[in-house]
Amino acid sequence: LYADSRQIAERLAQLDPDNAAWRRTLFVSHVKVSSARLAEGKGDLAIEALVSAEQLNSELIKRVGEHPQFLKDREFVRAELARLRAML
Repeated sequence: LYADSRQIAERLAQLDPDNAAWRRTLFVSHVKVSSARLAEGKGDLAIEALVSAEQLNSELIKRVGEHPQFLKDREFVRAELARLRAML
C-alpha cells in the first residue's frame, strides 16, 4: 500500500517539481515505506528508503527555503537513520 502511495506521489512531484506539498508528500511516503520495511525485518531497505527521504528533504529545502516543517523533517529523518544504523 505504501509503495503504491509512493508511486502516485512520485508522479505528482514529477508533474510539478515546484509543488512543495507534493514533494513533502513524497518525502512522507518514503518514511512510511521505511517503517514498513523495518517491520518486515528488512533493515537495509528501510535505510535505503530513509536515505531517499533525506535527499528529497534536502532538495525541498533548496527549492523552498528553510521552512520550519522541512527543518523538523530533516531532524527526524537524520535521527531515524542514526537509530537504524546503530541497530543493524
